[in-house]
Order: sequence, then C-alpha cells, then structure tokens
Amino acid sequence: MEVDHYAILGLPSGVQGAKVSHENIIKAFRLQALKLHPDKRRDDPDAHKNFLRLKNSYEILKDRQSRKAYDDVVRAKHEKIIQDLKRQEMMARKKAELVMKKGRDEDERKMMYDLKKEKELVMKKVRDEMETRRCDMMNDFKMKKELAMKKVRDIQRKRQEMMDILKKQKEVAEKKARDEIERMRKEMMDTLRKQKEEAEKKARDEIERMCQEMMTHLKKKRELAEADLEKERKRQKMNPG
Repeated sequence: MEVDHYAILGLPSGVQGAKVSHENIIKAFRLQALKLHPDKRRDDPDAHKNFLRLKNSYEILKDRQSRKAYDDVVRAKHEKIIQDLKRQEMMARKKAELVMKKGRDEDERKMMYDLKKEKELVMKKVRDEMETRRCDMMNDFKMKKELAMKKVRDIQRKRQEMMDILKKQKEVAEKKARDEIERMRKEMMDTLRKQKEEAEKKARDEIERMCQEMMTHLKKKRELAEADLEKERKRQKMNPG
C-alpha cells in the first residue's frame, strides 16, 4: 500500500496535502510526535515502528525538494487516475457511438452489453477504491479513538493516584496535628500542675509564716502578761492590805 505521508502527520491527504504550508507541517509533526512518542506509549508494541514511520514522513515533507518530488508523484498518480477514467469514458462513448452507427440490432446489443459490463467494472473499481479508503479512514478513526480512550484512562489513573497521595498527606497532617495538640495539652497540663504545686507551696509557706508570726506575737503578749502579773504580785507584797 502506498504510504500517505500527509495522512501520517494528520494532514489532508493526496493533492490537498500539497497546499499545506511548511510551518503547518512542522506543527503537525510536533503534535503527532508528542502523541506517538514511545515513552508515552509503552504499552503499544508498535509504538517504536509508528514513531519511526512518523519521523520518516516528516523527513520527506520538511525537505522542500523531497516534498516536491513526493507531491509530483502524488499529483501524477492523481492525474493518471483522472486520465484513465476519462479514457475509459471516452472509449465507452466511442463504443456507444459505434453501436449507434451500426444498424444491426445484434451488434448493438452486444456493444451495449460490453458497455454495460465495462461500466460495471469501472463502477466496481470505483466502489472498491472508495471502500478501501473508507476502511482506511475507519481504521485511522478507530486508532485515534483508542488513543483518546487510553489518554482518558491515563488521566483518570493519574487523578486517582493524586487523590490517594492527597488522602495520605491529609491523614499524615491530621495525625501530626493530633499529636501536636496532644503534646500541647500535656505541656499545658504539666504547666498547670506545676503552677498549682507552686501555688499550694506558696500558700503553705504563707500560712506557715503567718502561724509563726502569730505564735511570736502570742508569745510576746504572754511574756508581757506574765511580766505585768509579776509586777502586780510584787506591788501587793509591798503594799499588803
């Protein structure tokens, strides 16, 4: 089968491809290279072969001389098909004219039969060509559809992987936050406990100090009372009755 270099790059086929600009050929190659690169199609056993075919088509089309030679071949084949169809049509017309010139019914019927057969052959050839092109288009569409579906599956898989990573990161962050809260709670409880112990100790020390002061004060008052009592006893002894 003839290789259609324009179609391989995703561009219009045949004679229409010759109208594509050089810049669009470069853009089309870069786009297809991104899609068909073996690193992105590791599951495809034909990835390397398809990429080489793409590169070969690009090498032919990017060079102006080789592209012109290829376009000339395509144009010549296209013109040959048109000329063949015109020639077949002309031959059929001539045969029809010959049939009309001949007055004999048998020859006319035979010529008409041959014309019909030849027309059927031409139509069959056209139908076969159209069916071949339709099959090629269907296969190309199927391949592009499979590539698109694979890309969607890859995106979904990467999205799921990202969701799993985010979920794990969230769990780690939540655990870290819980651990940090628990650590802060323990530190706060330890601080409150120490403050309570210090307050209780300070209160006990204050009570002890107050008790000591009170005991000292009472002791002094008792000593003063005893001294007054002793003075009173002495006075009574000195002034009896």
